[in-house]
Amino acid sequence: MEVKIGVQHAPREIVLESGQSAEDVERVVGEALAGKSQLLSLVDEHGRKVLVPADR
Repeated sequence: MEVKIGVQHAPREIVLESGQSAEDVERVVGEALAGKSQLLSLVDEHGRKVLVPADR
């Protein structure tokens, strides 16, 4: 699944190909947006972790 994340004050989107299910991605994004998590953490298809601060 391709995931694109726009980051404020960044000229480009973060784009990654993830093996996580759509439900997992939706859950972690929702937790970050709700303030339940300080970081949005996703894993790409190569096992690399992408961390995005959930600072609003």
